[in-house]
Amino acid sequence: MALRVALRYEYELFMGFSWRDWSASIIPSCLFALGALKDLPYLVAMCNYLLVVLWVLLYTYAFTLFTQSMSPEEDNINKPDRPIPSGKVSIDSALKRCMISWAAFFTIPAFHTHIFPEAITWALLTCFLGATEAGGHWIGKNIIGMSIGSWTLLSPSRKLMGLQEAQNSWHIIAVSLWAGLISQFQDFRDQEGDRKVGRTTLPICFGDCTARYIVAFTITPLA
Repeated sequence: MALRVALRYEYELFMGFSWRDWSASIIPSCLFALGALKDLPYLVAMCNYLLVVLWVLLYTYAFTLFTQSMSPEEDNINKPDRPIPSGKVSIDSALKRCMISWAAFFTIPAFHTHIFPEAITWALLTCFLGATEAGGHWIGKNIIGMSIGSWTLLSPSRKLMGLQEAQNSWHIIAVSLWAGLISQFQDFRDQEGDRKVGRTTLPICFGDCTARYIVAFTITPLA
């Protein structure tokens, strides 16, 4: 009974920390990996796909644990239902889970060394986005962070499926750059919390109205 309660608690924490990122990381990565199924034997494809799912779950959980532990003031305003501001878990406990998640995350590239560049890049990028002032600027956060982050998400998804041509695939780079450009949209809804923690997102830098024109007539056409 105690084990069941503990597992349920951990599941609820995982969902609480990560559910907003499913549409931006877990679902796209898993769908992207499905493109390799037609080129692989069924059993190999299924085993590799389960590895991709594990990879992206750890990828997302480690990131959200760290970044949300670094910005509780913002979540108190923008997302008070998250585990830390809602009191479901303390920052210290979240950071302990963060270290465990990162350790588990790196066990996969330890055995599949061809994805190690993406893994170490994601770890460094997480620190950049969660713990530096430049990571809160609209260029660092979205154009740089989201573009590189998308590459670290999508490239291993195809590599772990066993497709060697994915290692230098230009379509992965193109999709990653597109994601970095269009990610500006999300910052229009979180302006109060972003100001609280000193972020300089596009609408805070240029004002809400001007930023919308920049997105509509500059960034979106570029994407």
